[in-house]
Amino acid sequence: MGGFFFLRLFCPAITSPAEYLITQSEAGEDERRYLVLVAKVLQNAANGVKFGKKEAHMVELNDFIESYIPKIQRFFAEQLFAGANPALGTFPGPNNPPPTVPQQIRANSLAMVHENIRESAAPLAQWLTTHQAAPAQQQLDAIMSLPPPPAAVAVSR
Repeated sequence: MGGFFFLRLFCPAITSPAEYLITQSEAGEDERRYLVLVAKVLQNAANGVKFGKKEAHMVELNDFIESYIPKIQRFFAEQLFAGANPALGTFPGPNNPPPTVPQQIRANSLAMVHENIRESAAPLAQWLTTHQAAPAQQQLDAIMSLPPPPAAVAVSR
């Protein structure tokens, strides 16, 4: 599960920092190549896998990967899988669900996300148009077509 988190969140943000609004400009071809190599190392460490014959030029990083596997596993246990107790073998999930989020907190959280999107709609739309992100623009349009959050759960600022 942790490797999936790296695969779908961290590594894409590393290889395309402008897409994740980490940098203002796109990485150049050489920069992108180095960012991809960094992402490969992190992904292998997250998966607990060393480089082999397929990428022989990366084998020299195996000691580095091996030294970071315990640190990444600790990150998974403490941050990514918060609420898990590996020593007891308990992890949030279907057999050990985390505590239920009260309905009012859930409604207020959704209202806050909705309100933040509404407040940021103009710059978001401009960015999506500039980057030709039509599917995301359609999602933003759908959110903007919703009425504002109900007053009972409206975000107080």
